[in-house]
Amino acid sequence: MLMNKRNSLGHTIIGIFLFMASLLSSSQANAQRLNPDGLKMVSRVCIGNNKTIDFKYDDENRLQEVIYTYTYTSTFKSLSNSTTYKEVISRNGNVITQSSFINGKPFDHYSDNPERDGYENFFKYEYHLNEDGKIEKFYIYEYTWAHTIARTTNSLYYEDGKLSRICSSRSYKENKPYYHYDPSLLCKKIYYTHQGFYPQKIYYSLTDEQHKKYAPELTEDEYKESLVGMKRNEYKIDYDSYEYSPNIKNDTNIGFNGLELMSEMGVSSGGDALDNILYYTEWIGLRERNMLMNAKRKERTLVYKYDERGNIVKMIYRYGEKMRKHRVDMEKDLLTIAIEYVE
Repeated sequence: MLMNKRNSLGHTIIGIFLFMASLLSSSQANAQRLNPDGLKMVSRVCIGNNKTIDFKYDDENRLQEVIYTYTYTSTFKSLSNSTTYKEVISRNGNVITQSSFINGKPFDHYSDNPERDGYENFFKYEYHLNEDGKIEKFYIYEYTWAHTIARTTNSLYYEDGKLSRICSSRSYKENKPYYHYDPSLLCKKIYYTHQGFYPQKIYYSLTDEQHKKYAPELTEDEYKESLVGMKRNEYKIDYDSYEYSPNIKNDTNIGFNGLELMSEMGVSSGGDALDNILYYTEWIGLRERNMLMNAKRKERTLVYKYDERGNIVKMIYRYGEKMRKHRVDMEKDLLTIAIEYVE
């Protein structure tokens, strides 16, 4: 009888072990991959019907590649023509490279006769990282068929590991061995709250005295010298532009606040809006803690859809309360952003 009790006890222990192992296996099977910061890893974002952003990761769950695809369709006399642009930004250690494609073919050349050859301007990119592995400067070189090179310099500044300011300047080189500079500087200062962030536009321009001394063309040394005395024009921080939800958290590794702004070639932008997808990735880290509830001074409101795990899989922009007086269809979907995750 003692032997039977021992056998029964052994079977019970084995059964408990197998049950716990099955629970652990089931939990691992249903677990969602997280990055080193404990955030859910987004694999794809679709903005409307013509923009897709894919995210690839390495074995340590760190962002390794961003692929931005945009399809432009033009219609003329009931005939439509589509062109697909793709930008592939890859990271290998501390080196970031970017490649451009049009309709699946590499695009890295220009033509002396664009009307004949159908070529457009093309861009080249150069990235520099800081000691924390964040992008601190990137250059955008635009080559035109007229043999002019326009360069946008984007400088990024961080405080306590968070993006605090972005400044952009423009310079040109045409049949010269050196660049001359636009006499201005455009910056975006980022203000954070416990829920999200708000940008402030700051524009620097030459004073009347500097115009007499430097304009219209500045060398690099003259440009650096002029920055100290430039006239500063601060725009209002528009806290009413965005209203964040007090309850819906952003538990992903991507910032969503600026995705509505993505332009045709958002990754090549050095312009006024924060419309570069890289700003909202781990490589820079501009990210809201809470998701948007209203945008554009309540002209837009957001509706969220979830999967069975509680992941946000759709952000739907609709007309906001402020637009009700215009008798618009308040239930009309203006823009849908679909989100997929790494399993």
